[in-house]
Amino acid sequence: NQKRIVNSWFDFGSTEETKHARESVSKHMFNCDGEIAGVHTCCRYCSFGCSRIVLEMSIACLLAMTLALSVYSINSDVISFEFKGLVGKLLKLLKPSAQSSVHSVLSIIFGSAASGTFAAYYCAVCLVVVSIFMPVAHVISLALMWYVPLTLREQKILYTIGEIAGCWASMDVFLLVIITTTLQISQFARWMVGKHCDQIFPKHLNVDCFDVEASLEPAIGAIIGAVVLWYVSTFLVTRCVDHAIIHREKCFIQQ
Repeated sequence: NQKRIVNSWFDFGSTEETKHARESVSKHMFNCDGEIAGVHTCCRYCSFGCSRIVLEMSIACLLAMTLALSVYSINSDVISFEFKGLVGKLLKLLKPSAQSSVHSVLSIIFGSAASGTFAAYYCAVCLVVVSIFMPVAHVISLALMWYVPLTLREQKILYTIGEIAGCWASMDVFLLVIITTTLQISQFARWMVGKHCDQIFPKHLNVDCFDVEASLEPAIGAIIGAVVLWYVSTFLVTRCVDHAIIHREKCFIQQ
């Protein structure tokens, strides 16, 4: 005869007696085919049959490494540009430091706002949000859901916030943009110049008036590692959280 509280999905599964009950997903006990067991047993599709200690240590390492690599890659040089052709030779003679440049994620974002227009600032803010803030926020939400004891309502709210942050997190998209830039910027630079240099250097001389070459820096490995670990940790934690929420709701329905 417990009084049920059902105003929204966030309240579904809570009663006046259980609305203050707190537990973390890592400590949640499931009813698996009539037997009480932990997440390492019931979530076989996300724990691969390993023990609770191994699962908890694996999740901790994944989340910590994902967060560390994400933060490290923000201000590390990931891509470099070098001017070639006639422009590159002139820069090498007149201003050698301007012939090549190395950029990090932050310098790319701040460089996009260099024009000082509203549109440039807006794009820079969007890049900061989706490339830096949202990925970090999503990893933190995964850690909170896994380790912090929460009520069912709090667990659902944090789960929703984490899903939103994960959808907006674009660290993987930023990685693809950097790789695509490395592969295509030379062709794009030649397309921009077009035939305007033909009067200076005829085509049969095979001399470029302007060209840009891009190359990846070693720190790009940090972004690749962060993206891979982010995918793995997201798969493991969100599946277990979803499983735990469903189980807590089933207990509510059976009352």
